[in-house]
Amino acid sequence: MLSFHGGKMGCLTMLFSHAGTMLAAACADRGAFSVIVYQIPSGKVLATFCCHFKVIYDLCWSIDDHSLLSASSDGTVKEWNMKNLCIRAQKVLSHPTFVYCAQYHPAAQNLVLTGSYDAIVRVWRVDVDEVNGQLLLEFEGHCGFINTICFDAQGRRMFSGDSTGLIILWETYGFDDQQLEPYHLWHIGRKITKENLSGVSIDMLQVHPNGSHLLVHARDNILRMMDLNVLLMKEYTGAKNKQERIYSTFTPCGTYIFSGSEDGRAYVWNTETGDLVAIYSELWYTTGVHGVAFHPHENMVAFCAFGQPIHVYLYDPNMPRMGVQDSKEASEELDGDKKKKKKFGCLGHGQKSTSWPSPLPPFISSSTNPINSR
Repeated sequence: MLSFHGGKMGCLTMLFSHAGTMLAAACADRGAFSVIVYQIPSGKVLATFCCHFKVIYDLCWSIDDHSLLSASSDGTVKEWNMKNLCIRAQKVLSHPTFVYCAQYHPAAQNLVLTGSYDAIVRVWRVDVDEVNGQLLLEFEGHCGFINTICFDAQGRRMFSGDSTGLIILWETYGFDDQQLEPYHLWHIGRKITKENLSGVSIDMLQVHPNGSHLLVHARDNILRMMDLNVLLMKEYTGAKNKQERIYSTFTPCGTYIFSGSEDGRAYVWNTETGDLVAIYSELWYTTGVHGVAFHPHENMVAFCAFGQPIHVYLYDPNMPRMGVQDSKEASEELDGDKKKKKKFGCLGHGQKSTSWPSPLPPFISSSTNPINSR
C-alpha cells in the first residue's frame, strides 16, 4: 500500500494517531533526527520536525491528537502542536541525561511522565506559559535506566520497566476524587521481579486492551504477557531480540501480538493460545525490524528498520499471501525441521484458515503498489 522514506539511517519507532489519520515516524539522517508525520491513507507528508540531535526513542499522541511528544537521548522531550503544525516545539522538557520514554497521563493530558537513564520517573506539567515545561516531581525506585512507561486506560495504574528486568506498578489515581494535585498521592504499588527477567533489559511494556494483562518485551528472545491479578506469565517465542531495541504491539482488539525481530522478519502470535500464527519473512529488510505499529481502526500495520523504508501493509483478501508463513510451517522451521520457506496464496472461497483466524487475514505487500511520499 505505502512505502515511506524513513531517513538515510531509517526509522526506530512510529505510531498511528488515535483517529488513525496520521502516522508519526522517528527518522534518522546523518547528524539529525526528525519526526515526520504522514497523512493516512494518502501518504502525504504533513510535517517534518527537525527536532533532536540524537536518537528519538519514543513517541506519544495526546488523546485528541492535537499534540505529539518525542523523547530523545539528547536529553529532551519535545511537544509538537499538531493543529497548526508549527515547526518549533511548543514545549521542551529538559533532562540531565538521556530520555527513553514519555507518555501523557490518560486522565490529565496536561501531565507528562518521562523515564530516563538516571533511573528516575519525572512528572511534568505542560499547560504552562513558558516554553520549558514545569517539573513537578521525581520518583525513585528503579536501579537501571528506564526504557518504557505505559498506563492502563483510566490512568489509575502506571507501569515502568528498566534495564535490570524490574517492573514497577505505580498507583497513579486521584483524578476521580477532585484532587487539585493528585500526583502527590502517587506511589509505588508493587515492584515486580521475576527470576527469568533478572538482569534482562525490558524494552517495552503495553497494557492489553482488556486491562488485565501486560505485554513485556524483554531482550532475551522471549515476549511475555503477565496476568496482572496473579502475576503469572505466558511466553511467546520465535522472534530474535538479544542486542537491539525492538518494539511489539497488541492489535486493537487484543487478539494478536505483532513483533519486530533482529532477523529482519515480523512475527505474529495468538494472544490467548500463545501460538505463533504467522511470520512475515519477505519484508525486504536487510536489518532488524525495529518498529511495529498497528492502526487503531483498520487492519493496517506498519514496519520500520534502520537504513530502510517504512512499509505500511493493508489487509486485502484478493492479494497473494506474499512471504507469509502459516503457524505449522513457522513452527517447523523454528524447530529446525524445515530449511526452506514456502509461499502460499490467499484463502479461496470455502477454505478454512489454519494460520490467520478472523479478523486478520493476509496483508498487501507495500511493494505491489508503492507510493514514495518523499
